[in-house]
Amino acid sequence: MRFPDAVTVLRPTGVDEYGNPDHSWANPLATETVGFLSGDTVYLPPGTDVLKGDRLLIGERTYAVADDPGQARSPSRTVLVTATVKVISSPPPATFAVKRSGDTMTGPLVLVDGSPAASEAYVLAHAVEGGETVAWANVLDKPAAFPPAPHGHPLAEVAGLAAALAALAPAIKRWNGTAYVTDNTAAIYVGPADPGNVPDGSVWIDTSA
Repeated sequence: MRFPDAVTVLRPTGVDEYGNPDHSWANPLATETVGFLSGDTVYLPPGTDVLKGDRLLIGERTYAVADDPGQARSPSRTVLVTATVKVISSPPPATFAVKRSGDTMTGPLVLVDGSPAASEAYVLAHAVEGGETVAWANVLDKPAAFPPAPHGHPLAEVAGLAAALAALAPAIKRWNGTAYVTDNTAAIYVGPADPGNVPDGSVWIDTSA
């Protein structure tokens, strides 16, 4: 049998103040599947986890499972799960977490009419459990440019800077009262610690600040 309808099975979650299972629709668990709606009966694939009291999102409508689901069988196996449903007037919120089946998730995510716009971001953020890869070309509303904000970096994060500064030691020239002369004993020390006794004319670049 073909199943032309995308179906989301919603099940209430949560506990009451005593820790007992509670039937709350604030954040129901959702499982994506397929089915076929005909009148007040939904036909689902064999093995579909659906219970009396669950809700089914089919298209833009929400249905309540009115009775315990049945099974249509051939002589050797179950071929269909059947659920009697009725349309309900107060659909659950669209902010539900989606349960994955297998390695991929198929079928559309349906936002209930009248749900807050912010719930769309919640649904998308919770649509997949675990990391998934999205191609850069498929990311919508990307900024055209990513200008850097003014910021600073400690010396240790600038690769090679300390060594480059120390290498400038041969360029140190000292005034001898008449002219600037090269001081071959002078050095440049870079770091947060006082280098201690060093040759005259040396320079310490203190990075502790």
